[in-house]
Amino acid sequence: MIGLLSKYKYLSKIYLCVIPIILYLFNIREIVFPKNYQQDDVRELNVSNFLDFSCVINQGDNHPLWSYLIWGFSKLTVFELGYIISVFNICLLFGAIYFIFQFSNEKYGSSVAILVLTLLVSSPSVITYSVSLKQYMLELFYSSYCLYVSKSNETIITKFNSKSFYLISIFFVLGSLVNASIFIFLVMYYLIFIKFNISIIRYLIFSGLPILFFLNRILEKINRDSYNSYWENFFISNTVSSGFFNKLTFIFNMIFKSYFGFIYSDRMLLLLLFIILFSIFLNLKSNLFSKYLIFLFLALNFLQLYPLGTGRTDIILFPFYLSLIAEVIFLIKTKINSNFINLITFIVLLLVLINGTPFYKQEQIYPALVEIKEITNSDTAIVVASEQYNSFEYYGQKVFGIKEIVKNNCYIKSPKVENYFTINRKSIDKTSFNNKISEIVQFPKILMLGIELDSRGVFRDFEDAIFKRDFILISSTVYPEGFYFNVYEFKE
Repeated sequence: MIGLLSKYKYLSKIYLCVIPIILYLFNIREIVFPKNYQQDDVRELNVSNFLDFSCVINQGDNHPLWSYLIWGFSKLTVFELGYIISVFNICLLFGAIYFIFQFSNEKYGSSVAILVLTLLVSSPSVITYSVSLKQYMLELFYSSYCLYVSKSNETIITKFNSKSFYLISIFFVLGSLVNASIFIFLVMYYLIFIKFNISIIRYLIFSGLPILFFLNRILEKINRDSYNSYWENFFISNTVSSGFFNKLTFIFNMIFKSYFGFIYSDRMLLLLLFIILFSIFLNLKSNLFSKYLIFLFLALNFLQLYPLGTGRTDIILFPFYLSLIAEVIFLIKTKINSNFINLITFIVLLLVLINGTPFYKQEQIYPALVEIKEITNSDTAIVVASEQYNSFEYYGQKVFGIKEIVKNNCYIKSPKVENYFTINRKSIDKTSFNNKISEIVQFPKILMLGIELDSRGVFRDFEDAIFKRDFILISSTVYPEGFYFNVYEFKE
């Protein structure tokens, strides 16, 4: 009888997890597996062009193992590489759903857990990046796992004495080096607040050695001049008190938009801040790890080491914010009839179904490449705006075929196409831009690929330059999401 009851409880847990998963699948139905991934995602596929793994070792920026996995996936030639990575990301999200459910269900009950998971799978950032090719689901999975580990002192002690915890941590930290901050803080939390155990040191040394190998990547990244300038709008200003307050509210507003965008408005900012603060001071000893971790990342932001409010950089903290919200919801549940929580869940579901319009920018380069293949010849130059270089290289191989070239002593795959040029903005390097123009205008016909959304596209600089060289626009095709395919000819 006891066995049947435990089996029933286990099956009921699985059933409850299925509800948010179905909602998530509904949310991604129109954006999953696009015909063309956007160029920033396709950049992650560049490693698949290397023929030898030795040339991939130094690739991957702050997510080395993620790039190594992509290179490995690229060898599964039967399947589309982008789809393999998307499926992998979705599986990581399902893993995060499991750990957040386990944490919330064990601490606050199933009704609170379902509401929390409904918020998770309805997050615009989570939806977009779970179907993309970026490494952010590695961060969500690991932070969800660490949230589960932190649910009680007993769980932390058990995990810290288990080799599996360190193996999992090594994998996910190398997958995205940002996870090192979560791992290091969890270790500090264990040693300071729970138990200083000298025997744990050997595990830490074991797990720390591979991480130290890539430490220079983290230091180089945050010390780049471009790092602060690129993220300057997402660091808390510490100049004057008014500037500090305005930037703080701006960042939290952006964080909550990325988390709850389909049900969020700016007027909810103070309410959500109140919920977070109320949770922090509700019971100082409860959910302590999440509370300290959020303050840690705010401190890192204040020191201009980690940007917040960008959407993608907030994903790693989402499970911890959800745990604070769950704590307040649980208090409401104890004071009011538990059916009130089910009513809130129903309202959230309804708002998501009505307002939820997940977005993924699909840059339709493939149809343009097919057109190029049909009209190109030896008298035609193919010009690609720099931001579309990655897409042209990857999808071009499928249209034009593949050739092998040597670049920086590495054999790499490239599209089998001649008279192919890439051009940057004129403002980046005027001399290089003019030299490239002089080379391109030797051809009587030019095919140009570029994109133009809210800002002036690179191809507009190019167009202005060749118009001065007596070229005229013959045709222009605009594909979805502002993708242009233009044809120019020399005016004799």
